[in-house]
Amino acid sequence: MIVGADWCGKEGIFGGKVIACLAEAVSTVPEIDGLALASLSAEFSGAVRQGELEVETEVLHRGRSTATVRTRLMQSRRPRASAVAKLVAAGERSLVAPSRLRHSVAPDDLTDFVAPWGDLDYDPKFRIRVFYQ
Repeated sequence: MIVGADWCGKEGIFGGKVIACLAEAVSTVPEIDGLALASLSAEFSGAVRQGELEVETEVLHRGRSTATVRTRLMQSRRPRASAVAKLVAAGERSLVAPSRLRHSVAPDDLTDFVAPWGDLDYDPKFRIRVFYQ
C-alpha cells in the first residue's frame, strides 16, 4: 500500500486517510469474503509518512456471520497504526436498536469549517461542516 504526499498534514499523513487504509487492509482479507465492515477501532502509534506501508493482518475470529480482524500498518519496520475490526454478514439485522436523530439543518445550509491551523494539502479532497445537537 502506498500513501501519497497529497494526504500530508502537519506531522504526517492525515488521520482519516490512515483509518481508510486500515479499513481497506481489513476488507481485502480473503478469509472474510461475504462479510462487510461493521466497526473499526483504530490506534495511532507513530506518524505515517508518505510512501510505502507494510500491511499485516490477522483473522482473530471467523464465524458464519461475523468475523474479527486485527491489522497493522508498518513503516521502516515500525508500527504506525493498528486497528481491530468487526465484520458482519451483509443484510443481517443489527442487535443495536436504531437511534433517532432530531431534525437538523440541511448540509447545504451549513457553513464550511475553517481550521484554526490553516490550509493543508488534502483540504480540497473533502469539506467539513459542523452542526451541534
